Amino acid sequence: RGSALMLALGTIIVTSMAVLLVAGMIQTRRMSFDLQKRNIMLSALADAAMAETMAEIDKDKSFSGFREHSLGPGSISSRVSWTDPKLRRVVATARHQGWKAVIEARVRLEDAGPVILVWSFHQAPDDS
Repeated sequence: RGSALMLALGTIIVTSMAVLLVAGMIQTRRMSFDLQKRNIMLSALADAAMAETMAEIDKDKSFSGFREHSLGPGSISSRVSWTDPKLRRVVATARHQGWKAVIEARVRLEDAGPVILVWSFHQAPDDS
């Protein structure tokens, strides 16, 4: 009798540990999925902000950016500053779920349209 009780107790403990291990793995994957989803959404929104800004610069060389507006599940904005008559500094910003992504680019104006010379991308929690 005593050994059957000990065996049952051991089986319950091992099964409980296995369930906890599987639950931990599922939670880790879920967190990873949510992180990837947020990163992809922020990248797509920031790319859209940059694309909209580049299209406007192509139409109007004096374009200075656009105010924040909604796009899908987030919002986008941009600012354009001049460093010389043929160069622009573009900052395209995306916001989504308490995070922001920023693309900063140096753009040269050419007859065929604006050309991105150099750019950087970063994201962080949104402080604003």
